[in-house]
Amino acid sequence: MDSQYDHLSREDLIRLLEVRGQATIEQALLERFVLAFHACPDPILITRQRDGKIIEANEAFDRVYGVPAPQVVGRTTIELGIWSDVQDRNRFVEKLKAEGRLRNFECVITVHSGDHLAGLVSAEPIEIDGEACLIVVFRDVTSQKKVERSLRESEERFHNLASAAFEGISIVEHGKVVEVNDQLAQMLGYSRDEMIGLPVSQLVAPESRALVENKMREAEAGPYEHLALRKDGTRLPVEVQARSFDSGERRLRVTSIRDMTGRKAAEESYRASEERLRATIENTPYVAVQWYDLQGKILFWNQASEAMFGWKSSEALG
Repeated sequence: MDSQYDHLSREDLIRLLEVRGQATIEQALLERFVLAFHACPDPILITRQRDGKIIEANEAFDRVYGVPAPQVVGRTTIELGIWSDVQDRNRFVEKLKAEGRLRNFECVITVHSGDHLAGLVSAEPIEIDGEACLIVVFRDVTSQKKVERSLRESEERFHNLASAAFEGISIVEHGKVVEVNDQLAQMLGYSRDEMIGLPVSQLVAPESRALVENKMREAEAGPYEHLALRKDGTRLPVEVQARSFDSGERRLRVTSIRDMTGRKAAEESYRASEERLRATIENTPYVAVQWYDLQGKILFWNQASEAMFGWKSSEALG
């Protein structure tokens, strides 16, 4: 039996095969588009540009907005009350007209339940059956915004607390300063901006660096003492107490730093005063002086006591 294509010339037959092949390719691409459209976890709408009516919505839109796709087809986003702020919608339209497409336009939408979602909207023009359309994708960033807001509030609380503190306070990440209060900056002779990004080792005297590095490596809380290094190269005795904590995916270490210069000077003055008193008492020839602890053990026995009682100091002590 003759083939239905026997009457075609070789050139016509080639053109026919090319057309059919192109149709097969287009059908395959369409099937892939439909599969990706409904598999996408982000809500997607396809709207007509001339009147804004929705011609298709994916399954994620149903899940996020709360209304099955067939019930939104033929309606506009304004009719559905999706735009929480009409000014967002106006800005969206203006930017789209000016740029032709949009990426990550920030806005807030209202879902069917009345809840508000913060999101990023992207829009791309496409043509469907000769009709100018838009494919609009919404990325829900509500949780991310809440985390960011919580982080900002936490940072504000830290700044308020750090500003009111008497001690110097620093926050360190990976061995580098990421935040300090004014008190610490003044203590070490820097501005706050100068200290941000500095390695901790630059703020510690060489003779104390091994100690500090070990404390940080072992995440020890302290308190412990070491010598800090001022911007001008002078050393400063400090007492520090630190704690490591997680902030999101970041591992941070917050440290409270107290200037020990005054206390060290007072301790030195006390030791010098005690040594002078001891020397005076030790060399007083006619006054026997002894010191005892609460259990009655002798702690001090001067020369006059030796002469008066006949016991050497080495024999009497303890």
